[in-house]
Amino acid sequence: FRYLSGGSSPAAGDNPCTFQGQQLLLHFCYVAQNAVDTRFFQSSGPLTLNPGEVKTIVVAYINAAPVAQGTTLLANIGGDFKPGIPASGDSIAADPTLVRPIERVMGWLGQNDADANQTITQEEVTTVPRSLLNKALVAQAVYDNKFLLPFAPEAPTFFLVPGDNQVTIAWQKSETETVKTGGGDPYFVIASDPTSTLYDPNFRQYDVEGYRIYRGRTTGDLSLVAQFDYAGTSLTDFTGGFAYTQDGDGDGISECAPELGVQDDCPITFPSATGEDHALAGDVIQIPAGGRVQLANGSILILHADTAVSGNGEGFPALADNGVPFAYVDRGVRNSFTYFYAVTAFDVNSLASGPSAIESPRVTKSVTPRAPGANTTAALLVRGVFGADGTELDPGVQYPAIDSATGTFAGIMPPANDAALLLGSAVVEALPPGDITVKVVSVGPGFAGGIGVAPELTLQLSAAGVTIQMALPLTDEPAFSATGATSYSVTQALVPYDSANAKRLGLAFTQNVRMPITYGGQLVPIVRTSGAVTVAARRLGAIDDTSGYLAHSRWFVGNGEPADPTIVGTADSAHNSGALPGVSRIWAPQAYRDPGINLFLRGYSYGQTAWYPADFLVTWNADSSLAVFDSTHHSPLPFSPNGGTGWGFINQRAFAAAGTTTPELEDGTGAPSVGVVGYHHLYGTQPTCFPDWWAITCAELEQKAQVEPLDFNFDGVADGSGIAVMVNGEAFFMALSGGQLPAAGTQWRLRAVTGTEKAK
Repeated sequence: FRYLSGGSSPAAGDNPCTFQGQQLLLHFCYVAQNAVDTRFFQSSGPLTLNPGEVKTIVVAYINAAPVAQGTTLLANIGGDFKPGIPASGDSIAADPTLVRPIERVMGWLGQNDADANQTITQEEVTTVPRSLLNKALVAQAVYDNKFLLPFAPEAPTFFLVPGDNQVTIAWQKSETETVKTGGGDPYFVIASDPTSTLYDPNFRQYDVEGYRIYRGRTTGDLSLVAQFDYAGTSLTDFTGGFAYTQDGDGDGISECAPELGVQDDCPITFPSATGEDHALAGDVIQIPAGGRVQLANGSILILHADTAVSGNGEGFPALADNGVPFAYVDRGVRNSFTYFYAVTAFDVNSLASGPSAIESPRVTKSVTPRAPGANTTAALLVRGVFGADGTELDPGVQYPAIDSATGTFAGIMPPANDAALLLGSAVVEALPPGDITVKVVSVGPGFAGGIGVAPELTLQLSAAGVTIQMALPLTDEPAFSATGATSYSVTQALVPYDSANAKRLGLAFTQNVRMPITYGGQLVPIVRTSGAVTVAARRLGAIDDTSGYLAHSRWFVGNGEPADPTIVGTADSAHNSGALPGVSRIWAPQAYRDPGINLFLRGYSYGQTAWYPADFLVTWNADSSLAVFDSTHHSPLPFSPNGGTGWGFINQRAFAAAGTTTPELEDGTGAPSVGVVGYHHLYGTQPTCFPDWWAITCAELEQKAQVEPLDFNFDGVADGSGIAVMVNGEAFFMALSGGQLPAAGTQWRLRAVTGTEKAK
């Protein structure tokens, strides 16, 4: 203490200050230049202690291997490596050669007088990662930020509902997921600051990944019962901290370790501004600092790795992307026995800032399952798929057989079979009485396979007076495969618990219960897909190629399709989408059917627009509008000026209203087509209009039909007069006999078909 007070005395046995009288300015007194046995040496202050006052001195113990910069370290191994006299910050700013060799061995790489004050401070020194000086800066940053480090999520609030040989566990979101705590892990404020020594671009702000349920007969003997983690989450790697073991360049070895300067087999060059996304599913493997080395043959050997969440030795299962139901029924218990439960939240985050997965404390509650009393009424949950008119649908119905001789279907298209409202884990007794319904509002237009706009489902959930609409994008290619089982979940579907029932069961929820809606499965009939059903391998027409097979919709009257409902060719081109009285020709533009179709449709014949298979009853009204009823799903199909899965008429009046004088702008070769309605503009449907794929044309569908010239072969010359109508996302050109619209009450049927064009 005498040294820094300025009162050191060699006569009292103190070493003389190296710069006598400047110890207060330089913050040190004596720097020994000879080897001595120093067990602990600390310099603090100066500070003033008033009577009764307490001060805290924080000490950080750090250690690191020396850094081999140049020949300095090798030249002094085994010798007398003197520390030298430290230079002041202003001296180093004026003359960088004053940086001591021992400081470079401790990790000093360089300096930059960022604030231009002619003095180098510790924040302006560049250091080698994991070196002694670098760790000193990290320790200082931790102290400056009041020891704020990555946090475990807050433990969720949960409730236990006893049942007959079962216990229902219902829980709320951890407050770490809500705005109450400011949103996400508080450490993100530091980790996201590029100027901080603790900067970690990989750190996730909202890092709660899932929840675990534990059960035991005592509080000290809890075992994992279930683990749930959010589906579709990811962690973006901006620095190259994940394990990359692929052989991208084909040389037979894996070469990716950005911290070692090896990038050959990295998926992108690190560090990266965009990063590489890693799905949080299965084993999530990150490499700690110093966890891999490069071998003599250039390959990368991983010495240490961290696997979240299964690789921490606690026996947790790997992440499963199974979604979080916020309720779970445990049927592994017996009546009259007391059980203790805990529900925890766990996160997954960047290994560079701390453990890759941290779990909240296990706070226990007890419950005793029991049989219900004789005077109680059990809640009953009845599930089913119903049409808008209340008709219960059978999702198990298979596609009807196809007559290989006539190309007709034996029956009506079946309803969609790939939707489920997952209510099984909820506290059924606390749900509001009445129906909980999910309705498909629309299927947005688009093309699968990355062409154009991706299809999108709009769903509407209604329960206890609460209605919410949610969009479900269908963008992943596996959803359009007959063999895939891809599922899409809407997790924002919220249903409030009934307050009276919840209170009776001891539930005190401040959040609504989440009812995940899942779409997916072996068949995906909700959107048109090349894999929904394999149709008859029957050649139709005279086109000399391998793609002219039965695979699209047809019109008819009565209860049965006419034979050969999709004829195409030159001699028998009267129709290609069924047959109707008073209609001389029905034409649905198909890229694989028409040799004269524009280049876009020929080149992308596999692009499937977003309509779904179903039977529709179309009734003509007296005002030339339609009433369209989905007979498959027992629901009305609405008029939709923007297309999608509704209906509407395409005519020149609509284009004139949009300020467009020519409805068909281009024929694929640049020649204009004037005065007739062609079909080029029907493709590429957007949410608010129908822009051409090359030229911008905006026109909405109309509710009333208008007879006008039609161009079937796309040569700019009218081939007849009639109407152009879009139903359920498909466009049809209909030449009317005598140019007269059908009388009021006339009923047509449309069988919208989806399937695979299968070679003969």
